[in-house]
Amino acid sequence: MKINLFGYTINITKELDTKEDMPQDLREAIETIKRYGVKAGSSEKQRAAAKKATETRQQRTKRKIEDAINLLRLEGKNITEYAIAKQSGCSINTVKKYRDFIKSQNAI
Repeated sequence: MKINLFGYTINITKELDTKEDMPQDLREAIETIKRYGVKAGSSEKQRAAAKKATETRQQRTKRKIEDAINLLRLEGKNITEYAIAKQSGCSINTVKKYRDFIKSQNAI
């Protein structure tokens, strides 16, 4: 049987009677697992909650950007990514990420 753990490839070819019979790399891998644990995969409920939280955060960001665009229009200022970032409180990278949304608002 072949096992891959934390970069170790371990071949087990016989049944081991005691811990001392284990290869050194297998003992190290087991100790690493005991120390740090193995992260279980996300459950369906956790994935759904994460998706909902992401959608909520994206909607909030879009609202901030839309409000910033409208405020810049009312003030008669140039609408640039930098101006939107400054007005909305979002980072310039976030504003760039929403470039298509901004273009759909006929802002840039």
